Amino acid sequence: MPSLARVVWDPCFTKYDFGPSHPMAPIRLDLTARLCEALGVFDNPGVEVVGAEPASDEVLATVHTPEYIAAVRAASDNPAVADERFGLGTDDDPAFPGIHEASARVVTGTLESCRAVWQGETEHGVNFCGGLHHAMPASASGFWG
Repeated sequence: MPSLARVVWDPCFTKYDFGPSHPMAPIRLDLTARLCEALGVFDNPGVEVVGAEPASDEVLATVHTPEYIAAVRAASDNPAVADERFGLGTDDDPAFPGIHEASARVVTGTLESCRAVWQGETEHGVNFCGGLHHAMPASASGFWG
């Protein structure tokens, strides 16, 4: 029997961190999860809480260019080399260690939630960790779009 709702959550999502002065601070995700826990949302028998592994480059390439994926990987390894031509290392999209893995994990959470709804494994999919930026095929585009 399908679950009523599949919620994507794992504390590792708080590694998506643009820094303390950025409005999309990871505390927002942590506070959302803690509220869900305090209200018993995650313990509801119809709710399934799942994590997500980082998406493969093959999955990312269904939307992004190989050059952009490589630029995000490079910024992930060394934020000082973030390439602003790709919208990385800006005030809206600061680079941080692990940005590639953190972003790719958000992608999988959303993709798998959509698949689960589509295939009838759950009635609803929720990824409150998603929507942290609005990247284009070859560039980050600011978290406001």
